[in-house]
Amino acid sequence: MGNIPKEEKDKMIFTTIEDLKEKAFKVEEPKKVSFPQWNAVDNIFPKKNPNLKNGFAVNGGRIAFVADDLILRVIPYMDGIVDILKKNGFTHKSIYVPFSNGDGHPLETSEKWRDLLNLVKI
Repeated sequence: MGNIPKEEKDKMIFTTIEDLKEKAFKVEEPKKVSFPQWNAVDNIFPKKNPNLKNGFAVNGGRIAFVADDLILRVIPYMDGIVDILKKNGFTHKSIYVPFSNGDGHPLETSEKWRDLLNLVKI
């Protein structure tokens, strides 16, 4: 994985819910996912569920959240992210957390996902 220049990392720092919604990885239907440990590719099909609105879950070093647009978003765990979510009325809910626990990684926009992962290596 390449290193992101500091000025690019600074642009990706999360301070508001708008930052999170804009910069987190959107998992929209369907999304091709690579499972390198099994040498396989498959699709995941997140469904928009109004019961998950303003909810989040943490699993395997990832945070998944569903905002008012009902789009599932995922971001690597970083200090402060859960605080931003809670300050904006998000609560813990039972949400599938993609890309956690060896659950593969996205293919289509893997560069954006790698950039997000590189942020935790600051």
